[in-house]
Amino acid sequence: MTAPPGPSARGPPQRPHNERRQSYAAIVGGTSEGDKAAREVLAAKNNNHNSTTRRKKNSTTTTSATQVAAAANEASPLRAPPPLASAARRFFAPRSSPAPHYDAADIKAHLPYLAASVLHEQNCSLPHFLKGIVNDRGSITLIVVDTSVPAASYAPYFEALTTKLNQLFPVGSNPWLPFRLAPTSVQLAIHSLAVDYMPLQDEDLISYLSDSILNFKDVSISVARFLNPNRQSHMEKRAYSVVVNVGPDSIQTMLLSTYLLGNSRTVERAYSSCPLTQCHKCWKYGHVKPLCKAESPTCPLCSLQHIKADDRCPNPSCPSGGNLKARLGCCLASPARCSNCGKVPSASSRDCHERHPPPAP
Repeated sequence: MTAPPGPSARGPPQRPHNERRQSYAAIVGGTSEGDKAAREVLAAKNNNHNSTTRRKKNSTTTTSATQVAAAANEASPLRAPPPLASAARRFFAPRSSPAPHYDAADIKAHLPYLAASVLHEQNCSLPHFLKGIVNDRGSITLIVVDTSVPAASYAPYFEALTTKLNQLFPVGSNPWLPFRLAPTSVQLAIHSLAVDYMPLQDEDLISYLSDSILNFKDVSISVARFLNPNRQSHMEKRAYSVVVNVGPDSIQTMLLSTYLLGNSRTVERAYSSCPLTQCHKCWKYGHVKPLCKAESPTCPLCSLQHIKADDRCPNPSCPSGGNLKARLGCCLASPARCSNCGKVPSASSRDCHERHPPPAP
C-alpha cells in the first residue's frame, strides 16, 4: 500500500480561513479594536510624512527664492539713468539787439561765480556749478555740469540771474533779456513736395503740414519753413523741400518713412549753418561736420591730415610733452599752423583771417 505523500509534497500548510492576513483595504475599512489601532498607526505615519514633506518643500522654496533674489541683485545692479543731452541742460539770455559784448572774455570768466552767488542767495538746493559761454551775438549760455539735472529745474531763478547779469556788466541801451530754456527740438528736412500743392502764403505752411504729419505719424511739429526761402525759385521747379521741427523722441519715427500729401517722402536731418559756422572735420567755414565733404579730417593744430587727438610732436624729448599728447605749438619741432589762413597758430582761433567778422552792433 502506497504511503500518502509527505508535507513537502502537499505544499505549505494552509492557515485556517479565519486566520488569513487581512488586506490593507480590509484593515482600513474594518471596525474591530485591532482595526482601529491599525488605522491610528497608519494615520500617524501619514501625518508625519506629510509634515516632513511640507517642511522640506517650504525650506527649499525659501532658500531658492533668497538665492534667486541675491543672484538677481548681483547680476543686474541698479543702473543710473542715462545722462541728459547737453541741449536739455542749457539755458540762455540773448541781448535785446544781437551784438557782441566788448568784454565777452571777462564775462565768460566770471559767469560760473556769478551764477553760484545768485543761487546761494536764493537758497537754491540745486548744484551751483554752471559753465558759461558768450557767443558772437552777445548771448550768454549757462550749462548745468551735472548731467542728471535738467536746465528746467533752474527756471525759478532765471529772473534773479538776469537781473544780476545786467547789474554787474555794462549794457547801455542793449541789456540781456530774461534767461530761457535752450530749444531741444530737432530739424528735419522733407523733400520732393509737389509745387502744385504748395500753400499760397508762407505763414500757412505749418498748418498745411501739421495735420497730415500728425495723422500719419502721430508726431507734432512746432515749426515749418521752406528750405529755400526764395519763393520765386520754387515756382521754377516741380518740387520743393521744407524743414520742420520735432521733438528728439520723434526723430526715428519720422526718418523711417513719411507718407505726406499722397506720396512717400524722403526725410533727413537738417543742419543750420551760417558764414560763421565752422566744421570740426576740415575746419573750414560755412558748414557743419555732418555735411562735410572732405575725404579725410584736418588737424586744427598743424593742418596735416589727421584728427586733433592724433597730433604728436616728432621730438622724442619735447619739453612740453607734445610727443605724448596733442599740444598747440609745443616746441620748434612741431610748429602750429592754421589750415585756413596759415597765419595764426590754430584753425579754431577767432583771429583766423578767413573767418567772417561777427555782425555789427
